[in-house]
Amino acid sequence: MLPLTAVATEVRYGDPTAVVELQSGKRCTIEPTQVAEYVTEASNPTNEREVERVEVYGRWPILEPGIVLVDTPGIGSVISKTRKRAGPPSWMPTAP
Repeated sequence: MLPLTAVATEVRYGDPTAVVELQSGKRCTIEPTQVAEYVTEASNPTNEREVERVEVYGRWPILEPGIVLVDTPGIGSVISKTRKRAGPPSWMPTAP
């Protein structure tokens, strides 16, 4: 199975860690090595864990000025439920 994205994943500059935000609003810190358990269809099929998003932090110089990369479930996904969630999440600002 391909490592398809099940939930939105933000990549930001900071001390290496990761934060999982659940749909309930609860947040918990995890090790970066655990991210796939929360964001991939293989480990979290159809988002059974009810994850809203995951923030991954690391010391990547290109992100230091405040740039944030966001990987969202894709429009071309082979998983129909993922296609229904495609597009920017409600919490993500969009251009007018």
